[in-house]
Amino acid sequence: MVKSKKQDDGSSEYYGKSELLVTEKSLAFYNKFIVKQFIKFSKIGKSKTKAGRNDVPFRTLDFGAGYGTLALIWKELSGQSVECLEIDAEQLNEIRKRGFIGWNSVSEVKEKYDFIYSSNVLEHIEADQACLIELAKLLEQNGRIGIYVPAFMLLFSDMDRSVGHYRRYSRKELIEKIEAAGLAVVCCKYVDIIGFFASFVIKLLGWKSIGNLGSPTSLKIYDRLIFPLSRFIDRLTYGRMLGKNLFLIAEK
Repeated sequence: MVKSKKQDDGSSEYYGKSELLVTEKSLAFYNKFIVKQFIKFSKIGKSKTKAGRNDVPFRTLDFGAGYGTLALIWKELSGQSVECLEIDAEQLNEIRKRGFIGWNSVSEVKEKYDFIYSSNVLEHIEADQACLIELAKLLEQNGRIGIYVPAFMLLFSDMDRSVGHYRRYSRKELIEKIEAAGLAVVCCKYVDIIGFFASFVIKLLGWKSIGNLGSPTSLKIYDRLIFPLSRFIDRLTYGRMLGKNLFLIAEK
């Protein structure tokens, strides 16, 4: 899912909000896969105790929630709601219309969470290390964070620049930044091996030279045909070889 935002200076300048809505409608399988992976590693549903109580609800934060696409899927699959942090006023308003608690900045958040997830957001933040440190502070002890980001600077192209990416991550860089935030990595794997080669072609040819790239039709073809095949190959390689993205889980 593409999130086109820049958050380096606290501004709420966005690039291509319409693309977020297109991906919400066109990448149903892809988005659901990401949320399923987050839920799988979140420890949701496991008993916890606070101050002698075992009925405290599991608290989840969607960091960089956009229009609330993943939050809706999380609620559908888990039966539990999430809280959302989103700096863009228009999108935050839509999140609240969809029935979610929404925050505009980390400084507004006063509680701690059992799980925080962030999909395709960190690459838009220049000071990503400082951001991770702040997110770690919002985690309960033994709480977890899930991160999904684009991989390999080798693939960095004009398409990345056009949507406000500062970087694509190496596995080593992402793990080091997570550990520098005081978190222990549980797993870190590549996702979408076919997407890696497709992204390499896009870099070589130039993304504007490929007709209809990013159109609803092309996204639906990717979602329903290419991504499922790519995931099948990912399972065979255990996510250890290549991928367009990195999926990471860490624990406090």
